[in-house]
Amino acid sequence: MATTINVSDFYETCATRERGRKFYSLLEPRARAALAARDPLTVSFKRVEFVSASFLDETVVRLLEEHPEIREVLFLENLQPVASRRLDNVLMERGLPSLPAYA
Repeated sequence: MATTINVSDFYETCATRERGRKFYSLLEPRARAALAARDPLTVSFKRVEFVSASFLDETVVRLLEEHPEIREVLFLENLQPVASRRLDNVLMERGLPSLPAYA
């Protein structure tokens, strides 16, 4: 069964590492469950005003580093173009491949 996590249910502005770490504690167990079941996991940034590279580093990048196989089921939705470039830059700095195109 597909799972969607709406970031806006927790934050409208995702600007700090601290918020990223807090959100990761919610994201990671759901990601493990989705991976075990081979179910899609969508992280939706709809209605999120700002997403910093620090927040993405503490959430998406950390998830990909700790669970590389998650890229098989992980989808990002409504990530603003500036934020998606930030994510690509952080992934590149870490030597990780980019995620497929964001919806």
